[in-house]
Order: sequence, then structure tokens, then C-alpha cells
Amino acid sequence: MGNKANLIFLWAMLVAVVAMAKEHRPFERTKGINGLEKIIVRDRRGRSFEIRELGQVVAIVTAQRPFERTKGINGLEKIIVRDDRGRSFEVYLYGGQVASWKNEKGEELLVMSSKAIFKPPTPIRGGIPILFPQYANTGPLPSHGFVRQRFWEIDTNPPQLPSNSYYKAWVDLILRSSQDDLKIWPHKLVS
Repeated sequence: MGNKANLIFLWAMLVAVVAMAKEHRPFERTKGINGLEKIIVRDRRGRSFEIRELGQVVAIVTAQRPFERTKGINGLEKIIVRDDRGRSFEVYLYGGQVASWKNEKGEELLVMSSKAIFKPPTPIRGGIPILFPQYANTGPLPSHGFVRQRFWEIDTNPPQLPSNSYYKAWVDLILRSSQDDLKIWPHKLVS
């Protein structure tokens, strides 16, 4: 009887998630880990639900964060952040670089260079780069600093935004100093 109750509950959740997707936002069918099929559904608040097929078992995973982690050009990982008004931006973890910013009409607001390579160790060209700790060739470090040639991480414990914040979609990235970084810049990026 327990298995039957679990199947009924799972079916009800699936119907609710699909109904929510039809009412609020379309769902996205894609391949997940190890090529398994999954469906990603988002609600108006930016929450996402993943329905994953694991053999004969289906799992529903919820996420409170309003972003999607995916592969971009040349397989580089990127984050896509969408708000409830349809605006979005994309940030590559390589360089912490904003490579796309779209308004609610889906119009691209940033320019990416046609010479952008998207292949480390070459910095990404265009968009909104992070230039640190120097600008251009004004010092002994690589042009525009070295942080745009490092892989950033998603901060799993970011500071809270104020509850009255205008911004409803975000992602916090963090860059930690490596031993090689400390040799050329003897200051920890995160303490």
C-alpha cells in the first residue's frame, strides 16, 4: 500500500508541476547528468523544479535559487539568471564575465566581440569583464589583471539581500586565491 500511495503522490506532483508550467512558463526538456532526460519547470517567482528520470523512478528536485547552471560556448560553464518580468543575464564562471543581458522583450543589450574565443587561458572579450587588480598594462600583471582568467564559483552562502530589494533575480560568485595567485598578488581575495 505504501508504494501505491507514493505513486499517487508522485503523479499528483507531476500533474501540478506540468499545470503550473502551462499556466506560468513553458517547461524545458533537456538532458541531465549521464544523458538522462529531465524537464525543468519555472514558476513566476523564479523557483525551478526538475523532473528527472532515474531508471523507472522519477524524482522531483526543487531549487530556491533563481538561476540555471548550464554549458556555454566551447563547453564553458555559465549561469543564466531570469527574473519574473522575463529579463535575463548570463555569466560565465570563467572570468566571472557577464556575456549577455536581455530586457523583457528578449533584446540583447550587451556587445560581445566577434573575436571572443571562449577558451582558457584567453580572457573572454566583450560583455562586462571584471578588471582586477589593474587596468590595462599599467602594472606588472597581465593586461586588466588576472581575475578574468580564473574560474569563479557560485557562493553557496551569500549575504542576504534586503527584503525590500528591487532585484528579484541574482547569483553570487566568489573567487578564491590559489597559491599561484598569491605569488603574483600577495593578498587573499577572500579571507
